[in-house]
Amino acid sequence: MIEIFSPGRVNIIGEHTDHQGGLVLPGCIQYGIRFQGNQTDNGLIKVISHDMADEFTFDPQNMKKQNNWVDYIQGAVFYFTKETGIVPSFKISLKSNLQIASGLSSSAALEVGIIKFLDILYRTKLAAKKIASLARLAENNYVGVKCGIMDQSIIARSLNDTAYLLDCTTLEMEEVRLPSDLVFLLVDTKIRRSLTSSKFNERLEELDLIKQELEKLNLTLQGLQMLPPEDREPIFTQLKEFYPIETKRLIHVITENDRVDQYKQLIAESNYKAAGKQLIASHRSLQHQFDASWSRADEIIQWVEGHINIVHGGRMVGAGWGGNVLVQTLKSDEQKVINELKEIDWIEQDMITVLSIRKGVELLE
Repeated sequence: MIEIFSPGRVNIIGEHTDHQGGLVLPGCIQYGIRFQGNQTDNGLIKVISHDMADEFTFDPQNMKKQNNWVDYIQGAVFYFTKETGIVPSFKISLKSNLQIASGLSSSAALEVGIIKFLDILYRTKLAAKKIASLARLAENNYVGVKCGIMDQSIIARSLNDTAYLLDCTTLEMEEVRLPSDLVFLLVDTKIRRSLTSSKFNERLEELDLIKQELEKLNLTLQGLQMLPPEDREPIFTQLKEFYPIETKRLIHVITENDRVDQYKQLIAESNYKAAGKQLIASHRSLQHQFDASWSRADEIIQWVEGHINIVHGGRMVGAGWGGNVLVQTLKSDEQKVINELKEIDWIEQDMITVLSIRKGVELLE
């Protein structure tokens, strides 16, 4: 019997930059999916989900999309087979304490976990980078969500209990040690979303269009990023005249990359309040430039801005349109912040979690 734990992740800052080759600052969290399984010899794959009280059996050589959670597993199996030439046969059970469709990357945890399980089961010794790449292909091409590489990379490649600065173009990862007196709270707004039915792919289409217009100006997104802000403004003004919505999306991506850099530097300087302001700026950009927020998330950030004496900042996490909100504070103020957050009439104790940062997917002994 092989047992795997594949965690979810929280992205501290850097939202909707990963699919554009930008910068992100994620870390794996204590919640995730536990896989238990073994090889079988009947040529079939049987998956049992304890949380959904559901099970499904399929032929890996004759898969059909189910338009539900099974597609993530089938996609992972498909790309593992395409990479290795191995047609797997196994039985596996899943047990999760990770919220679904909440901005904590349950889909990547599922995909990475299955591929890691198969890698160990068949001793294929796939590199962590390859596991991340195959998991992303499963989500992009089989499930149909055109996500970036962030979620899969951090879950497959995180080796230590730390956050990582990930460059989604080069895939270089740099450890970013978070101070021990810093605390991140996660507030579940209880609003769920599905990326395949949300505006996620629509945003990518808008960004593709505006990047084509940039090319007509002999500029790439990365080239624009390198310009100082004062040199970007005339370009934004020119683009806005004909593409106002698409330019808003572009402005978010460019300025969000700036915020990741600034946040990392401010944390290193122990300037937590200034770092927290970068989180708020990230949320406001996601709200107004990327149109990815939702009313409960905005309400929490408004509360954060009114309690800046005990909280540094906060923002929505995940792709948007539902899920969780991240709040940054000091360990010494943790309980006070939790108590005062509950003053918002719809927030209850079980909706607030103190996050722990941990390493990525692993074999359990």
